[in-house]
Amino acid sequence: MGRITDGLIAFLEEDSWNFTKDEKEDITTVSFRYSGKKGVVFTTIIVREAMQVVSMYSRLDVTVEEEQRPAAAEFVCRANYGLLIGNFELDFRDGEVRYKASTDLEGTTFTSVVFRNLLHANLSTSDRYHKALKRLLVLDDLSPEQAVAEAENDGGDNG
Repeated sequence: MGRITDGLIAFLEEDSWNFTKDEKEDITTVSFRYSGKKGVVFTTIIVREAMQVVSMYSRLDVTVEEEQRPAAAEFVCRANYGLLIGNFELDFRDGEVRYKASTDLEGTTFTSVVFRNLLHANLSTSDRYHKALKRLLVLDDLSPEQAVAEAENDGGDNG
């Protein structure tokens, strides 16, 4: 392992996260399931030691059907506007929606606070918009603009 991976694993163990780890060359992948207030996300943290980059992806437990992808894309664009840390992504090939937060740690001294803040931003933002996206896709009773407004007016910060 490397200094970033060692720090991440120490943080996750110290914070009592239940995770799995996979290591290949200079890339470590850590995965876990997180149940938030508004839905479940499947989180993968990728550490690229050579690049000194950490990326956190939280996949929402929704799959956007092909005919709904234009509305979901508008939702993603509207949600992303103004976010401070990270962004939503929509895969037009399979309808996967995930939230990504990443940081470059080159030349930095970091503590578990770096990982905690990045992970908190990722999970809280994923959870904040989750229910509104599901409502847009399943109930089909809101426009993308209304769904984002509902998520943003439901308390919390803007990640």
